[in-house]
Amino acid sequence: MQSNLLLTKILIPPVRPIWVPRPHLIAQLNAGLDQKLILVSAPAGYGKSTLLNEWAHQAPMPVAWLSLEKGDNTPSRFWAYFAAALQTIPRLHDAHVGENLLELERVSWPLSLEDTLTSLVAEISGVPDRFVLVLDDLHLITESKIHEGLTFLLEHLPPPPGGMHLVISSRMDPPWPLARMRARAETTEIRTRDLRFNPDETTVFLNKLMGLKLSANDVTRLEQRTEGWIAGLQMAALSMQKREDIPAFLDRFSGSHRYVLDYLIEEVLSQQTPEVLDFLLKTSILDRLTAPLCDAVTGGKGSQDILAQLERSNVFLFSLDDEQSWYRYHPLFSDLLRKRLSISHAAQIPDLHIRASEWYEANGFLQDAILHALDADDMKQVARLVSGNILLLTEGQALAELLDHIHSLPPEDIHSRPRLCVSVAWVKAYAGQLNDAEALINDMETTLAGTASESERAHLTGHGMAIRAYAQWIKGHADQAIDISREALARIPAEDTLAKANILITLGLALQRQRDISGAIQAFRDSIAISRESGNHYLLIYASSCLAFVLLIAGSCVSPLRSVRKPSRSLSRTKRQAADYSY
Repeated sequence: MQSNLLLTKILIPPVRPIWVPRPHLIAQLNAGLDQKLILVSAPAGYGKSTLLNEWAHQAPMPVAWLSLEKGDNTPSRFWAYFAAALQTIPRLHDAHVGENLLELERVSWPLSLEDTLTSLVAEISGVPDRFVLVLDDLHLITESKIHEGLTFLLEHLPPPPGGMHLVISSRMDPPWPLARMRARAETTEIRTRDLRFNPDETTVFLNKLMGLKLSANDVTRLEQRTEGWIAGLQMAALSMQKREDIPAFLDRFSGSHRYVLDYLIEEVLSQQTPEVLDFLLKTSILDRLTAPLCDAVTGGKGSQDILAQLERSNVFLFSLDDEQSWYRYHPLFSDLLRKRLSISHAAQIPDLHIRASEWYEANGFLQDAILHALDADDMKQVARLVSGNILLLTEGQALAELLDHIHSLPPEDIHSRPRLCVSVAWVKAYAGQLNDAEALINDMETTLAGTASESERAHLTGHGMAIRAYAQWIKGHADQAIDISREALARIPAEDTLAKANILITLGLALQRQRDISGAIQAFRDSIAISRESGNHYLLIYASSCLAFVLLIAGSCVSPLRSVRKPSRSLSRTKRQAADYSY
């Protein structure tokens, strides 16, 4: 080997003293020897190099190894090391395979690389034995001419079972025609989902290798928190040594823990451009990411390109669907980003949440819109979203999940904010927690005294009366529901269309229960008119369905004998009316 090349870069590293055997992945690597290329691609800290190191010491054929560094990012230096690694295999050394590449270090660049690589392909084809070349940390190589050469080499290598198998470890996918290679069955890929430690491996690592004595429950908590991220598990284990308060530590362990913080800052964040770093910080407020949402939050237009770049770079971003439209960050990485965001962009955080809330509302994700409004501490937005869409929230699991989020809020935050008080009261009323809802309305009215404008008091008092009327109707007290509804309609300002439309529906239902069908019909019609004018489609649908039902009841209130002999005009008319008002 040339004297100016480091021997340590082309020697297979020794097996680490602390490692977890991974026979299922070793078997997957061995099976991949039926293809030209094995690609091991995952973010930092997922054990890519450790796995390949373990495999190289037991592979079923000779293995050459090249540990790449940033300084190898020039074609002449890269190919010189490439050739030197090949020549660590005695049979290739004896056959002088790659010697022409060694000469590239001595001559000026550029040289006819294609001719040299064509010669290398011929030399490899002339060797009857199969062998492997591992290129570790290929993500450090960004020079396009090097990747063009590697692509040329892969395209022209003889297919298995003869010749060379190239094995790559990288934090990002190389710029090669991987799709074409997949279609030709020329590549095996091992990715993040394969490299994550499963619960059994986590137990072996923490308790056997790191000397901890964690309970099965503690192991499960840590495995779920890290999602099998090996570096995260190792940093947690180092932190837990000599600790007695393990459960307390697990409660606190997050991306802001100093070991995790140091690792991610050094290995990930420091490698990003200012544009990408700004994107990461601002979008960390999101549990799920899609390009239009990220554009709305960041105020930019290039989110699709950045998301694609992050996914290719394996920057702790995971796809949530086959179309690669929605993504999420690793929880520990997200914790770190949010911590950094709170330090560097604290004043922007409420605005970022409001942007997210507005995008979610515009795209029909009501629950997410409410949660981001809560995070922005914008109680006016919360009250509008909850009060205006409470019927929609009762569908599916949205109401239950919203209740869970509300229960996590400090009670004093709720009781001290009239708008939030009203919103929570709506949620609790429609969740069947009527007494809690009425108690919140009482608190709200007490807080309102002397602390709000006249219009604000009128608005919130109107919603409070609407909730009280609804609660009385649910409890079976139709008379009280009617009285409260009528009093509320007399007091609520005309511009408070939302409260009026809600109260009219409750009034109609209570009148229907009291068999005042004409009064119920009129109440539903008035609610429909207000809902249509204000553009509240869900209330319009609900009021229309209530009207259709009561009209059918009214039409069926005829003599059964008469209806058999001759269809009732009343029945025919009311059915037409029901059809007209159903939406």
